[in-house]
Amino acid sequence: MSRIDGEALLAPLTRVAIAFAALCAFALDPFGMDRWVFAKELILVAAALVGVFVAPVGRTPRWLVGWLAGSFLILLVGAFFADAPWAQLWGRWPRYEGFVSLGAYALALAVGARLLGGTASAKETVRRGDYFHVVLAAGLFATAALAAGEVAGLRLFSSDLDRPGSLLGNASDMGVVGVIGLSLFLVRSLSRSDRRILAWNTVGGGSAIALITLSQSRGALVGAGVALAGAAIVLILSRESRRRHWVALAITTASMTALGAVAMVARLRDSGDVAAGSAMNRLPLWESALGVVATNPWTGAGASGFADAVTAFHDDAWFATTGVGRWIESPHSLPLQVLAAGGAPAGIVLVVLAVLAVRHILRHGLRGPFGASGLVAAAAATAALMFHFTSPGTVLLLSVILGASFATTEGSARTRRSEITKGVALAMWAIVLIAAMSADHALRDGFAALERSDVVAAQSAFNTVAALRPWDQDVPLMIAERAAHEIERAGTAEIMPTAQQWGDHAVAALPSSARALKASAVVAQYSGDIESGIQMLEHAAQLSPADPEVFHRLGGLKYLIGRHADAVNDLERAAELAPHNVDIATTLDYVRTSAVQ
Repeated sequence: MSRIDGEALLAPLTRVAIAFAALCAFALDPFGMDRWVFAKELILVAAALVGVFVAPVGRTPRWLVGWLAGSFLILLVGAFFADAPWAQLWGRWPRYEGFVSLGAYALALAVGARLLGGTASAKETVRRGDYFHVVLAAGLFATAALAAGEVAGLRLFSSDLDRPGSLLGNASDMGVVGVIGLSLFLVRSLSRSDRRILAWNTVGGGSAIALITLSQSRGALVGAGVALAGAAIVLILSRESRRRHWVALAITTASMTALGAVAMVARLRDSGDVAAGSAMNRLPLWESALGVVATNPWTGAGASGFADAVTAFHDDAWFATTGVGRWIESPHSLPLQVLAAGGAPAGIVLVVLAVLAVRHILRHGLRGPFGASGLVAAAAATAALMFHFTSPGTVLLLSVILGASFATTEGSARTRRSEITKGVALAMWAIVLIAAMSADHALRDGFAALERSDVVAAQSAFNTVAALRPWDQDVPLMIAERAAHEIERAGTAEIMPTAQQWGDHAVAALPSSARALKASAVVAQYSGDIESGIQMLEHAAQLSPADPEVFHRLGGLKYLIGRHADAVNDLERAAELAPHNVDIATTLDYVRTSAVQ
């Protein structure tokens, strides 16, 4: 499986591999429950697999390989000390940022180095870089067009989110990708004036600005500001800067400022108090995240462990502000996300990465076709991620760019055996991701069967999901929650065994999950085991002491067994946590009246 000789075969394979690398951020599975992760990683793995047949122009440097090894070691240690080691080792729904997604991020660095990491001045590197930018511009344009359609009410992919996410699924993710695109195409247009690439620079840059604007993301606007400042620094340091370059930068800055203001006004108009208050919600969220870090300073909560750990640190106003039943799986800030996942060691590793990167640039400069634009993209995206979470939609693309920029020619020579080994490993990786996507389809079918009370079909689908994705401990949780919902909605007794099976599995796999306990408590309640339901909810109250749902159901169950005074106390606590919730207020009034009688 070594390089296929002959220009007729090599050029098409090179183009395919580079196209996959450029488009991985935009891939999605329109038929799955989780459309935005596995498809993107599959296209990235496909880029690497095709790249096995392509002559490499660079390799990942040893210092970066060592850094990655250290990072994965911290992941292992954090998982070992976590409450749900197996779940957190692989990663938790929806982003799976354990081995599943972090491994893909590391692979993206290698893909960028192999396909685009040549000497910056080499013709082959320039050709590959030009093609990458052309494909990326097309991807940005398609994403912007779809986002514009979503704003107009034409949603091809259903979503419960107010703002458009287009091919990224999340508006802020879309904005961060726009920031990366703006950085690349703006700096590229200021440093290269070739007419043959002017059109693609215009398409790419214009689409990136559209994505930032349509995302209505404050973090993306901050990132855009950093991108514009970075472009100005590049012009100041450039010996070839001309007046027209400064005029172009000024026009871009003015346009971005005006469009950003329009976007924020539109967000406030459309979302009202929710949009106005969401920025302030970051402060209590970050305070809660610091509580998670302070409790686990040396190991953190483990990769993807934040969602279960943070509930213990929410203040009493959290659910009243964000909504009853809502949960959050990230602190929405890159430094806090790293610290919450791996504690102080992870924070140190992040600082070490910055030091090693600066050292590499000072000693060896940058390789690949991006040059200064790659660094501007990294700085701008990092600025945006100070207010958002990481995801395959943003990190895969950025990793490809950085992999090319930090590539080297050092390392052992390629051999046929090593290429065969890489190809086989990548093919197996692709099969695992295809299985994960197939499991998503089966999960969707199982949920549909539950809705029509077809327990046999539902259980068959769920067993298929478990067989295709045995590593995913969120599957039992999702099934248990959906089954509990259907039991309450339809009161179908036939669902009870399925709900109990998956609820027990979820509680065993995720012992610190208040969500798993709440779902199992519903099953216990409707099966008549009120005492077990109360015990589960009391445990959930310890894990999530500000969750009004926990106290609402706990009060109801205590009322059913005659503990009226305790029921009133719990329901008053629920009403305190969610003062505008009509269901809680109604239940409290009923129990108070019954207690008096």
